[in-house]
Amino acid sequence: MAYFFRINKAEERDLDAAEGYPNDYGKCKVTAITISGDRNVMTYLGKITDASRRPYHWYKAYVVAGATEHGLPQTYMEWLKSIDSIQDPDDVCRSEKESLLPLRCRS
Repeated sequence: MAYFFRINKAEERDLDAAEGYPNDYGKCKVTAITISGDRNVMTYLGKITDASRRPYHWYKAYVVAGATEHGLPQTYMEWLKSIDSIQDPDDVCRSEKESLLPLRCRS
């Protein structure tokens, strides 16, 4: 099942700021292929390509929780879980982000 969201311009500015646009992420038009047909959508695309960088533990947990919620294939889930992650050094940010995770997904 695919979900698409429409947001107004004020929300887009807030989302851009949260996602680090235009410094860390750019915007890209893509075609999403769904069972109900193709949809032209806008997505964020990361600009940082340093292979040595690792996601924070809380971010990895968000991705795994989302993949679980949407019933993605088990092989993909195992691959996601195998990705190395690191502790967020910002205790306040880490606590805030972890508090938003479902209890079963917290470290």
